[in-house]
Amino acid sequence: MTDWMDRPLADMAQALHDGNVNEVKIAETAIARHDAWDDKLTAYKTWNAENALDQAKAADHALKSGINLGSLIGIMIPVRLDKAAMPVGLLLLSHLNNDDTLLAVALAVKAVIGTPVKRLGKPPLSGSL
Repeated sequence: MTDWMDRPLADMAQALHDGNVNEVKIAETAIARHDAWDDKLTAYKTWNAENALDQAKAADHALKSGINLGSLIGIMIPVRLDKAAMPVGLLLLSHLNNDDTLLAVALAVKAVIGTPVKRLGKPPLSGSL
């Protein structure tokens, strides 16, 4: 079985397009990963697995209906931690099928603000997931 959380987004998008995986399977993999690691990472202030599955089902329905949302709609860039050590991020959104521009803007932002490790420090358990 493929652990989709270890695959590049481009591979996931291609597998979705080819019908080799669906959004629900990817969501279930993410939920299992969360269940296995959240007690150590506490990465989310709130977590709603049921909502994630509902969103995945809606995305699967859209894909089966011929609606293609594109491979990227947005990119979240972690910027800093707040006083409670919670992440604060910058969300970049783009028009559909405008991935090249979205990635170029994200890389420009990264060039100005630096890497997440530089801004936030090394993540806990890095490299062990």
